[in-house]
Amino acid sequence: MKKRIIGFDILRIIGVFSIFCGHFTIEYIYSAYGHDELIFSLNDLFNAIARPSCILLFMISGYALMYNGEDKLSVKAYYMRRFKSLYIPFYVVYLFAFLMVFLVYDRTVGHPELGEMVPIHRAVYTVLGIDGFMNNFAPNFYLIGEWFMSCIVICYGIFPILKLISKGFTYIVYTILLAGYFLLLFQNPFEISPMTNPLLMLVYFYTGIIAYKLLQEERLGKLIRASSAIVSVILAVPLLGNIDLSERVLEVLYYAWSIALFLFFKDVSMNTEGKIFSALKYGAGISWYVILVHHVIILVLFTHHPVCDYSKRELLAMFLVCFFVTWLAAYWAKRLSNKLTKILF
Repeated sequence: MKKRIIGFDILRIIGVFSIFCGHFTIEYIYSAYGHDELIFSLNDLFNAIARPSCILLFMISGYALMYNGEDKLSVKAYYMRRFKSLYIPFYVVYLFAFLMVFLVYDRTVGHPELGEMVPIHRAVYTVLGIDGFMNNFAPNFYLIGEWFMSCIVICYGIFPILKLISKGFTYIVYTILLAGYFLLLFQNPFEISPMTNPLLMLVYFYTGIIAYKLLQEERLGKLIRASSAIVSVILAVPLLGNIDLSERVLEVLYYAWSIALFLFFKDVSMNTEGKIFSALKYGAGISWYVILVHHVIILVLFTHHPVCDYSKRELLAMFLVCFFVTWLAAYWAKRLSNKLTKILF
């Protein structure tokens, strides 16, 4: 059995927690119309952490596919494994979110202004797990997963093709992707933001793949780890300090920061029999379900309570309630997904 990379578990937990906090603060500002200045400051901080967290999640996903030997599976076996781990949890959580939105808001779509105008055939986007991305072009039945689900589905979906075309041309493919990356960032030809474009996420995903091919399962030397730690700290100071740079330049810096953090955490070691190791393993194992359930829970709670008038103590209580309900929903979503997988397969 492969040794667990606990450093990546740490990054997953930090990433998902920062995304959760970022959505809590941003919904307080834009959905609840809150006015507490502390939340505005925290929103800037969590957004600065959440972006590299998303990049790292794509990098870790690419690395994990190679590490777990999924590049050696047949195409059929590969897609079946992806369906079990990605789509079944998504369908379980989507059903939960659909019922909650219907019972609470008496509607079948996420946005109240849409009413019943969404054509039923657009449900195919939800079936494919790309409704968050397609919502940029036309309203559909998007409720959970956002752009992240869409992008990770697309990255996983074309992985066998990437594996095929990069065989013997690993660095040429990376060079082409990187050229497209900078073109997309600074000369964006699309109507949507490049920050949620699957083409950009594909570069981060492929970075994880190429990292495995370069590093394999060897431990990094002390010099590389020390250097990555120093670079991480150097980049963290201005990026967490909310420096005044364009979104495009910040994205490149976040990418560099993510690579440095990836290298530093890759070889973190820990007692595998300890409680901390078990807690981190558990947190990483439930992280995907947290990503799926958290945002809709925050929105429902925020729209049913006068959050904008809450004191700091009441906001803290609401944060803890959101966190607990999210964990509870993620816990049951994971259990139901596992049971459904066993029944079907």
